[in-house]
Amino acid sequence: MRTLLIQQMNAVFNSVDVFLAPSESESVTMTNLTGHPALVLPAAFVEGLPAALMLTGKQWDEATLLRAAAAFESATAWHSKHPPLAD
Repeated sequence: MRTLLIQQMNAVFNSVDVFLAPSESESVTMTNLTGHPALVLPAAFVEGLPAALMLTGKQWDEATLLRAAAAFESATAWHSKHPPLAD
């Protein structure tokens, strides 16, 4: 089953460079099973708590994944924001 999942994931990357998902999605389990590189970026606050996005990339192509993350951080300010501290 793991081999089939890896093959299916590799097929996805025939048409996309990276894909974006919520950090708490099934993508976490998928990348743990397939070995595809992934990273998590701060992306919002939901009800006062930080929320994140997960970028997943092609196997052995971490450079593209890091460039996409750098572009996101350059275009947004989420990486520099912090929730207020409670008293």
